[in-house]
Amino acid sequence: MDTAVLMEKMKKGDMSALGELAEMYQQPLYYYIVRMVRDRDTAEDLTQEVFLKVWRYRKNYSESGKLNAWIYRIAHNLVRNYVKKRNRNTELPEHLAHFDEVQEDIEYEEKLSAVRDALETLPELFKEAVVYRDVEGRSYQDIAALLDISEGTVKSRISRGREMIRETIKKEWGELYDM
Repeated sequence: MDTAVLMEKMKKGDMSALGELAEMYQQPLYYYIVRMVRDRDTAEDLTQEVFLKVWRYRKNYSESGKLNAWIYRIAHNLVRNYVKKRNRNTELPEHLAHFDEVQEDIEYEEKLSAVRDALETLPELFKEAVVYRDVEGRSYQDIAALLDISEGTVKSRISRGREMIRETIKKEWGELYDM
């Protein structure tokens, strides 16, 4: 089910929607948290607490934001608080002090996945030109020789292929992924 629909149901008090959301996010959240706290039992507890907070603050969720980012922000804050309590007299570990970089990495991976998915939908003649240029880093001249077409045609196919990718992503993700 679509996450926006689940959040709408949760805002109306539907607990089963929380269960569906937990099924979607529990495992990846657990792995994220266990990497941060390096303790499985604590990671399980914190993962459950994430969903309690999602339920408690469900009405504060803004549809303009990305649900994934909101949930991981909750998880990150819980991890930070846990580590602070555990290590009152020590600084935060280096891997937690740079959450914004972690968040950027998550967003980058989501964008990369969206681009890969969109690339797979391209017609073959555009796909091969885009892959040769943007994935393999080949020159226009090399691509023209490989495909036995002119450089102008290569540039045109790459341009059209990139535009198709942008349109596919825009349809799927809306304004969240302006590229």
